[in-house]
Amino acid sequence: MQSTFRESLRTAWRILLFDKNAIRTAATNPRGIGDGILIALIAAIIAIGSLIPVAVITITTVLNILGAFMPIKITTPMVIGMVVGMTIGGTILFFISAMINAFVGTAIYHLFAKLFGGHGRYTELLKPLFCTQLIYWIYMPILGIVVLIPLTITVGSTVLSIIVSLYMLILLIVIVKTVHSFSVIRAILTVIVPIILIGAISVGIIIATGAWRQNLAAGAMSQFGTGFDIPTNIPEGSYSFGEDIITEHENGCFEENGHYSYYYNTEYGTSSGYAESLAECNDYLSEVKAAYLQDASLCAQILTENIKGDCYVNIALSKQDRTVCAQAADQNDCYTRYDSFAAAR
Repeated sequence: MQSTFRESLRTAWRILLFDKNAIRTAATNPRGIGDGILIALIAAIIAIGSLIPVAVITITTVLNILGAFMPIKITTPMVIGMVVGMTIGGTILFFISAMINAFVGTAIYHLFAKLFGGHGRYTELLKPLFCTQLIYWIYMPILGIVVLIPLTITVGSTVLSIIVSLYMLILLIVIVKTVHSFSVIRAILTVIVPIILIGAISVGIIIATGAWRQNLAAGAMSQFGTGFDIPTNIPEGSYSFGEDIITEHENGCFEENGHYSYYYNTEYGTSSGYAESLAECNDYLSEVKAAYLQDASLCAQILTENIKGDCYVNIALSKQDRTVCAQAADQNDCYTRYDSFAAAR
């Protein structure tokens, strides 16, 4: 079995080199589908495995950014668990996608090949197309390296993807031509026509869906309003901003409809929000005032620990001064959140 699979790998490699004899060998190989599925499975493992370093960096960065706004403690088991989950899930999705592309894609190309007078059979086209999955054994490790280099992450990956896509398109035309005993023109039409049709249908669906959503939203707004709860008795001192109603308040905390609201007016506008209790409302108000005045001493008046921590981080970020964190009760948390957010910016 090992020698048979090795031979299938050799055949697949020769197909990647546009060897027509290798295409014919794969088309008549009785083990072609089974070996092709195994090639695709290994390709999925290699593809996702090649992107593990990128996944680690991405997950760590996202967690650090979130940690700047909420109390998240990043641990090694947390990162490992997320990476393992993404790796297993990504491998399964990649493999399923490869199976769908192989079986459904072959059916589509085979149908158009028959319309253009082709003589090959479905399985004779499927087996060589399965062998092309070997390209991902090469392409994905290279892509995994390219995306780790800051200077090439966008341009490099885009150029590499375009090159591989054009190469696979040409290889597909050669395979169709060989299996169905086609002329070059008919082979090109067999491959290009369904791609154009599928692309046109996809664009049409996107346009139709967008128009449908726009009409639905317009109908909903005309029947139910804009979604804002606009009061009929607008209090004195209020003014309209678009569809919403903004009310000018004095600075402070106010009990409104069973909850507490805080307001702080500046020349840039009014900062406002909600709180569960009067004490929490006063803490939020102090945080807003401290951020506006960039006065870290006001943070010390805050009783709620997480609001107090946010207060020091916000001032440090607005001043771009890391030393503000020295005044925080939990200096390490403040430094960590500041460094993470500053690096993200």
